[in-house]
Amino acid sequence: MALIVDSPAASLLLAAMVLASLAGLLAAPGTVERNLSPPYWLFRQREYATPVSSAGTYFKHRHEPGYRCLGASGAILAVLFAAIVYAPTSSIPILPIPVPIPALLFALAYLAYSYYAARRQARGRVNHDAHLAGALAGVAFVVLTDAAAVARVWRLVLG
Repeated sequence: MALIVDSPAASLLLAAMVLASLAGLLAAPGTVERNLSPPYWLFRQREYATPVSSAGTYFKHRHEPGYRCLGASGAILAVLFAAIVYAPTSSIPILPIPVPIPALLFALAYLAYSYYAARRQARGRVNHDAHLAGALAGVAFVVLTDAAAVARVWRLVLG
């Protein structure tokens, strides 16, 4: 089972989403600013549901009034890593790399990179903590709901 099907429709859909996102950001740059989530203010402004979906980021940055985050990349990584547990022998195409990467190799490399990047002092605009937590949450979800799938991956890895 492949995670990404080689399909012109999928490519067109991806291109349309990228173009729509860029158009929205360029036409209305204030949209991003209005949708940033500042962990410092979540409980102070009584936004009680938000910490459930951004718990790792909240606990790490709850005392930093200037820290803000945006996006659903942690949730996307949760879905991707759950899919990797179910299809560990699949490959994942990553642009601009011309060759798909084996899913398990991608998972290990991504976790290592996210852990390293989250610990670096000089931070960019990427919430690596959310990526790491999302990936681990996806695997944890499968562990809790379908332990047999996780056992199959372990048998595959260990031989």
